[in-house]
Amino acid sequence: ESGLIENMAQTVALHTGYDFFRKEQQAPTGYIGSVKKVTIDKLPLLNETIITKAIILQEFMGVTMVSIRVFNKAEEVIASSEMKTVIAS
Repeated sequence: ESGLIENMAQTVALHTGYDFFRKEQQAPTGYIGSVKKVTIDKLPLLNETIITKAIILQEFMGVTMVSIRVFNKAEEVIASSEMKTVIAS
């Protein structure tokens, strides 16, 4: 379960880092501000590829609210959450 939550958090971090990369800026340090509505419906099988999709709900002044879903190879949602990340100032 904790690995799926970490996967979701790293997906949000990737979004933020890539956004700064596109602006040709150094990616800042960020923090998880909150984790809400976590559901773990199923664990992936050993060595199974998972796909994580994030939808940006809101971005404002270094705070990003994201809805995240993790899918298994059968395209079933196996985990989901909402996270808020904050860029360190």
